[in-house]
Amino acid sequence: VAAGKFHERLYHYLSEGKLDLPALREQPGNILPLAEYFVGIYSQRLSLPVQLISEDAQRTLEAHSWPGNTRELENVIHFALLVSSGDEIRAEDINLPDIATPLTLIERQAKLLVSNGDREQLSALRQLLETVTSQLEQSPA
Repeated sequence: VAAGKFHERLYHYLSEGKLDLPALREQPGNILPLAEYFVGIYSQRLSLPVQLISEDAQRTLEAHSWPGNTRELENVIHFALLVSSGDEIRAEDINLPDIATPLTLIERQAKLLVSNGDREQLSALRQLLETVTSQLEQSPA
Protein backbone atom coordinates (compact mmCIF):
# COMPACT_ATOMS: atom_id res chain seq x y z
CA VAL A 1 0.00 0.00 0.00
CA ALA A 2 2.76 2.45 0.99
CA ALA A 3 4.60 1.88 -2.29
CA GLY A 4 1.43 2.72 -4.21
CA LYS A 5 1.26 -0.69 -5.87
CA PHE A 6 -1.85 -1.84 -4.03
CA HIS A 7 -5.01 0.21 -3.65
CA GLU A 8 -5.64 0.98 0.04
CA ARG A 9 -9.43 0.50 -0.12
CA LEU A 10 -9.01 -2.91 -1.75
CA TYR A 11 -6.42 -3.89 0.88
CA HIS A 12 -8.82 -3.05 3.73
CA TYR A 13 -11.71 -4.75 1.96
CA LEU A 14 -9.75 -7.97 1.54
CA SER A 15 -8.30 -7.90 5.06
CA GLU A 16 -11.78 -7.81 6.65
CA GLY A 17 -12.64 -11.36 5.69
CA LYS A 18 -10.99 -14.55 6.81
CA LEU A 19 -11.11 -17.68 4.73
CA ASP A 20 -10.26 -20.90 6.53
CA LEU A 21 -9.66 -23.76 4.10
CA PRO A 22 -8.60 -27.18 5.38
CA ALA A 23 -5.57 -28.81 3.81
CA LEU A 24 -6.17 -31.22 0.94
CA ARG A 25 -4.75 -34.10 3.02
CA GLU A 26 -7.62 -33.50 5.49
CA GLN A 27 -10.15 -33.91 2.67
CA PRO A 28 -9.23 -37.12 0.85
CA GLY A 29 -12.64 -37.23 -0.81
CA ASN A 30 -11.79 -34.05 -2.74
CA ILE A 31 -8.58 -35.32 -4.35
CA LEU A 32 -10.11 -37.15 -7.32
CA PRO A 33 -12.80 -34.56 -8.14
CA LEU A 34 -10.13 -31.84 -8.12
CA ALA A 35 -7.81 -33.99 -10.23
CA GLU A 36 -10.60 -34.52 -12.77
CA TYR A 37 -11.29 -30.78 -12.76
CA PHE A 38 -7.62 -30.04 -13.50
CA VAL A 39 -7.60 -32.70 -16.24
CA GLY A 40 -10.50 -30.85 -17.89
CA ILE A 41 -8.86 -27.44 -17.54
CA TYR A 42 -5.46 -28.49 -18.87
CA SER A 43 -6.89 -30.71 -21.59
CA GLN A 44 -8.68 -27.66 -22.93
CA ARG A 45 -5.65 -25.36 -22.57
CA LEU A 46 -3.35 -27.87 -24.27
CA SER A 47 -5.94 -28.83 -26.92
CA LEU A 48 -5.79 -32.47 -25.84
CA PRO A 49 -8.64 -34.94 -25.57
CA VAL A 50 -9.88 -35.25 -22.00
CA GLN A 51 -8.22 -38.29 -20.50
CA LEU A 52 -9.49 -40.60 -17.81
CA ILE A 53 -7.47 -41.25 -14.67
CA SER A 54 -6.68 -44.96 -14.35
CA GLU A 55 -7.46 -46.81 -11.12
CA ASP A 56 -3.74 -47.17 -10.34
CA ALA A 57 -3.25 -43.45 -10.88
CA GLN A 58 -6.26 -42.71 -8.67
CA ARG A 59 -4.75 -44.81 -5.87
CA THR A 60 -1.43 -43.01 -6.31
CA LEU A 61 -3.13 -39.63 -6.05
CA GLU A 62 -5.15 -40.67 -3.00
CA ALA A 63 -2.07 -42.06 -1.23
CA HIS A 64 -0.07 -38.82 -1.44
CA SER A 65 -0.12 -36.37 1.50
CA TRP A 66 -0.24 -33.25 -0.72
CA PRO A 67 1.96 -30.90 1.31
CA GLY A 68 1.59 -28.40 -1.54
CA ASN A 69 -2.22 -28.67 -1.42
CA THR A 70 -4.24 -27.98 -4.56
CA ARG A 71 -1.41 -26.16 -6.31
CA GLU A 72 0.75 -29.29 -6.08
CA LEU A 73 -2.14 -31.44 -7.34
CA GLU A 74 -2.71 -29.04 -10.24
CA ASN A 75 0.98 -29.16 -11.22
CA VAL A 76 1.07 -32.97 -10.98
CA ILE A 77 -1.99 -33.31 -13.24
CA HIS A 78 -0.61 -30.77 -15.72
CA PHE A 79 2.66 -32.72 -15.94
CA ALA A 80 0.81 -36.05 -16.23
CA LEU A 81 -1.14 -34.76 -19.22
CA LEU A 82 2.06 -33.63 -20.89
CA VAL A 83 3.82 -36.98 -20.53
CA SER A 84 0.92 -39.40 -20.86
CA SER A 85 0.11 -41.26 -24.03
CA GLY A 86 -3.15 -42.97 -24.79
CA ASP A 87 -6.59 -42.24 -23.45
CA GLU A 88 -5.86 -42.32 -19.72
CA ILE A 89 -3.39 -41.05 -17.17
CA ARG A 90 -1.48 -43.96 -15.65
CA ALA A 91 0.32 -44.16 -12.31
CA GLU A 92 3.64 -43.97 -14.20
CA ASP A 93 2.59 -40.56 -15.54
CA ILE A 94 2.20 -39.12 -12.06
CA ASN A 95 5.40 -37.50 -10.84
CA LEU A 96 5.39 -37.50 -7.03
CA PRO A 97 8.20 -37.73 -4.51
CA ASP A 98 8.40 -41.24 -3.08
CA ILE A 99 8.10 -40.37 0.61
CA ALA A 100 5.08 -42.37 1.69
CA THR A 101 5.76 -45.17 4.12
CA PRO A 102 3.56 -48.27 4.24
CA LEU A 103 2.07 -47.03 7.52
CA THR A 104 1.08 -43.65 6.07
CA LEU A 105 -0.42 -45.38 3.04
CA ILE A 106 -2.54 -47.58 5.33
CA GLU A 107 -3.58 -44.55 7.38
CA ARG A 108 -4.63 -42.59 4.28
CA GLN A 109 -6.54 -45.56 2.88
CA ALA A 110 -8.35 -45.98 6.21
CA LYS A 111 -9.27 -42.27 6.22
CA LEU A 112 -10.59 -42.61 2.68
CA LEU A 113 -12.73 -45.61 3.65
CA VAL A 114 -14.13 -43.74 6.64
CA SER A 115 -14.88 -40.62 4.58
CA ASN A 116 -16.68 -42.70 1.91
CA GLY A 117 -18.79 -44.41 4.57
CA ASP A 118 -19.16 -47.74 2.73
CA ARG A 119 -20.41 -50.09 5.47
CA GLU A 120 -19.05 -53.24 3.85
CA GLN A 121 -15.58 -51.76 3.46
CA LEU A 122 -15.67 -50.33 6.99
CA SER A 123 -16.60 -53.75 8.33
CA ALA A 124 -13.69 -55.32 6.46
CA LEU A 125 -11.38 -52.64 7.86
CA ARG A 126 -12.57 -53.36 11.41
CA GLN A 127 -11.93 -57.08 10.93
CA LEU A 128 -8.47 -56.37 9.57
CA LEU A 129 -7.64 -54.09 12.50
CA GLU A 130 -8.86 -56.72 14.98
CA THR A 131 -6.69 -59.36 13.30
CA VAL A 132 -3.62 -57.12 13.33
CA THR A 133 -4.23 -56.14 16.96
CA SER A 134 -4.58 -59.78 17.96
CA GLN A 135 -1.36 -60.71 16.14
CA LEU A 136 0.50 -57.82 17.75
CA GLU A 137 -0.67 -58.87 21.22
CA GLN A 138 0.54 -62.43 20.60
CA SER A 139 3.96 -61.48 19.22
CA PRO A 140 6.90 -60.88 21.58
CA ALA A 141 7.79 -57.22 22.03
